[in-house]
Amino acid sequence: MEQRGHAARPDGSNDLGGPAQTFDDVFRVIETVGKMVGRTKEAAVLAARIRRDVASVEERSGRERVRVYYELDATPYTVGPGSFVGVLLAKAGGDNVIPPGSAISRRSARRWS
Repeated sequence: MEQRGHAARPDGSNDLGGPAQTFDDVFRVIETVGKMVGRTKEAAVLAARIRRDVASVEERSGRERVRVYYELDATPYTVGPGSFVGVLLAKAGGDNVIPPGSAISRRSARRWS
């Protein structure tokens, strides 16, 4: 994935750290933004806390899994299992009804539910 830095957009705003599309991207963006704003230590602490919190949820999720459909917004748009949200759902004990590699709408998701 392309590492964006502190790139100015046409509207004058800045893109700090680039997109976070996967679970691992979230930590990269936190650390990049922390470095850019002079808060490297705080960013590392935040990333470590999120990792611990997610691991704690994963440990407590148990063995029984539940099928999950997660709608991101009203367009309708959902998440696949490889996305950041999809990974979090799996770590919390969910089995995404959307197959890997799919970017599909609510209407087409019905056939997997």
